[in-house]
Amino acid sequence: MHIITNNQVGFTTEPTHYRSFANSSDLVKPFEVPILRVNSSDVEAVIKACRFAVEYWSKYGKDVMLDMIGYRYYGHNEVDEPSFTQPIMYKRIREMPTPPQQYQAKLVAEGVVTQAEITALREQIEAHFEQEYQQSLTFVPELKNTTDSNYRGSRSLTHKWQGMQFSQNGSEPSQSGYDPDKLVQIAKATVDLPKDFSVHPRLEKMFISSRLKQINQGQFDWATAEAAAFGSLLCDGYNVRLVGEDSERGTFSQRHAVYTDQKYSTTYRPLLDSTFMKRNGKGRYQCFNTNLSELGTMAYEYGYSMESPKNLVLWEAQFGDFYNPAQLVIDQYLMCSEAKWLRQTGLVLLLPHGFDGAGPEHSTCHMERFLQNVNSQAYDNVSGSFDDLTGQNINF
Repeated sequence: MHIITNNQVGFTTEPTHYRSFANSSDLVKPFEVPILRVNSSDVEAVIKACRFAVEYWSKYGKDVMLDMIGYRYYGHNEVDEPSFTQPIMYKRIREMPTPPQQYQAKLVAEGVVTQAEITALREQIEAHFEQEYQQSLTFVPELKNTTDSNYRGSRSLTHKWQGMQFSQNGSEPSQSGYDPDKLVQIAKATVDLPKDFSVHPRLEKMFISSRLKQINQGQFDWATAEAAAFGSLLCDGYNVRLVGEDSERGTFSQRHAVYTDQKYSTTYRPLLDSTFMKRNGKGRYQCFNTNLSELGTMAYEYGYSMESPKNLVLWEAQFGDFYNPAQLVIDQYLMCSEAKWLRQTGLVLLLPHGFDGAGPEHSTCHMERFLQNVNSQAYDNVSGSFDDLTGQNINF
């Protein structure tokens, strides 16, 4: 169910100049999505349209578009003058009663409420707004892991996040590391394929045999260490979700989280299907190759990462130009969600390719963006001041 709060912001959305179609909701016409257009000033009509849309979606399981057409009384913002660019429309807006005035007049005329009741309700609401505004002047967000449901700070660090330990004043966790013998077992499980599984001969020789030999010698290459790290989390009951372009095989054919049978094209996922992980794995392991919509994919993974602290969610680019189309999500959500909404996310971004001279597209990884997006971690080497927002205010 898609909803457009169509407030007709003047100078940016004039249909005759800035769109190739009359209505913004016309965008879904090629997909045969039904469109409901409703006047936002008609409260009861909006409610009816919303209910109809929900019923349609529930019954048929298909998309539906709700286009609520209204306006912004003050234009783009409170100091903007919309009549600079839309004088006729805003002349009419200034002459008509506002939606609350229209609806309260309707209710009074129908005998639903009295004017005195409306006045009392308005005064109550405005007093509440004023109280909240005054409190906002002195409100300082802080990191507080609490079970208190009345806590007025960031509730994103409560509920499912209860019991998590956060580093304070830049201090590191007191314990780290993992049982080395168990890491070796996990690593061996990543190359433990069924005997009736027909693996590609090159993988058998150059990947599986060589990796097993390295493991037996106590050596882990990058891909083996990554797989062992994922496996250790799964054994401890955490979920691991890795998605991106060619993530199953790996950009350099280095990962092979998923093997493909050469006779039957069936697949085998060691961190999911091996005997060791079936016995010891407690978490859910997901590794998918995603479609070419990096913007949409990263946006979905961003939301997924905020669902639970027990999910390690990783989005992987392939070359730098795979990262670039998702820049909007990075700038508008990842980098500023804490400042705007007091929400944190553990989404991890992987960029296997740096600048390797592979042409103007594949080389545009813009590593400086990653460096610019790194925030302070409690202690500023320049001023030495403590970051008051949280004890762990860092993006990457």
